[in-house]
Amino acid sequence: MVAIVPASLAVSVEASDGTVAAVLAGQSAIVSQFGETDAIAFDAEVTVTFHESIAGSSIAIGIPISGELRYRAVGEKWVRISTLDSELFPGMNTRTSFDGTCYAYEMVDEGVRSVSFKGDERSTGMMLPNPVLEIGRFIAPTEDLNSELLFRKIREEAQNFVPAEKIASTDQSTFAIEYQAEEVFGAPSRLRYLFNENGKLVEIERVLSDGRLAATLKCDEYRNFTTDSGAVMAWPTRFQIIEFNTRASRIAASMEIQLFRLTVSRSEIENEDFHPTWNGGSQTWLDDFGVFLR
Repeated sequence: MVAIVPASLAVSVEASDGTVAAVLAGQSAIVSQFGETDAIAFDAEVTVTFHESIAGSSIAIGIPISGELRYRAVGEKWVRISTLDSELFPGMNTRTSFDGTCYAYEMVDEGVRSVSFKGDERSTGMMLPNPVLEIGRFIAPTEDLNSELLFRKIREEAQNFVPAEKIASTDQSTFAIEYQAEEVFGAPSRLRYLFNENGKLVEIERVLSDGRLAATLKCDEYRNFTTDSGAVMAWPTRFQIIEFNTRASRIAASMEIQLFRLTVSRSEIENEDFHPTWNGGSQTWLDDFGVFLR
């Protein structure tokens, strides 16, 4: 696991004491929100556009591909369902879940699922990114970017997380806090969290050791949501994700994600079905034994 160490950034003289306090409070709010709720769920409309070809793929370039993303998590159980137009993006109709005992990755169109009983801290296949959990990645980074980002892990780490105490100014309107993050292509990377002067998170940048951008996540349209205990939490409901071709310094893919439902109420989520979909016509790969179930 990569240790979380705030970068040694000096407080900018351009930032007023009030702005510094607001930004640090914004960071603390993210940590406390993940630490104070044990349930979250959302439904989102997604549009993905590829700006360059992918080796071995016939995905159309420059054509927006529509889909949906559904996520449910309560306690240690969770399910994530990714759906994109299968004619424009084959293989992105997937369901990943953990019911507390069984982890399952299901390729719906292909009729194949992989199951394991060794826990859910695993690398996964094709799926849409979870923008809400990406906000909390600095609290509990994964071993690599292909590993499932776990809500329960972020929540656990948030209980004892020590927030950064220093910020740096990036321009006249945004202020950054940086953290060490996972390696990208074997090289160190950092997560740069950008806040506005009111302490709202507006963007996350993944920066390589040489300063190149690997990816960005922008978020806005904050709304308040209430937990069963009455705690009020502000979460963004609109996201834009951009992945860069770092070798060519150009945009490789972009994604727009609009949440049309979000809840942090356990009572609204706990009755969801987190079990694998044991369809009789599908093949099941038992990952723990390396064989197909017959």
